[in-house]
Amino acid sequence: MLGACVGRVGPDYEAPRLEAAGVVTFSGDSNPVNRTVADGVTVDVAVAGPAAFGPDGDNVFDHLDALATALRAGDVNGMQTGIGRLAADSDRLVAARAGVGARTNTVETAALKAGDTELSLTNALAEIENADLPKTLMDLKMQETAYQAALAATSRVLQPSLVDFLR
Repeated sequence: MLGACVGRVGPDYEAPRLEAAGVVTFSGDSNPVNRTVADGVTVDVAVAGPAAFGPDGDNVFDHLDALATALRAGDVNGMQTGIGRLAADSDRLVAARAGVGARTNTVETAALKAGDTELSLTNALAEIENADLPKTLMDLKMQETAYQAALAATSRVLQPSLVDFLR
């Protein structure tokens, strides 16, 4: 879900990050990745690393490292501070997941609406294409007979005489 990972998945993929001297730095970008899910509806499907894990120098990885150092050193104050920071990191991750959940609902709603529209159009097409052939042929023959009768009546009324022809 990281902005750096969008579109690139698989067991061999590793998210862009820089790690030097035990410091993890996000090296992706925070640009939105918009996808159109319906006419006029676009959804940003990316979550930038800093939005989910925190900014460089104050992210969950730094906090985990500091907590590990405090545990190894037996530093109680450091442990309490680390646990407090991890709680804040957890809140940030929950907020990021909630945002992803809301966008997922938008995409799923659009997919359901598209499915309903497709079903409606398929039913309308079936009503047009699946006409009752015997009834349709009978209606056509009745209209054809009425047309032929109208032509015959008109030709009898407007029948030219020999005098009309010679003029």
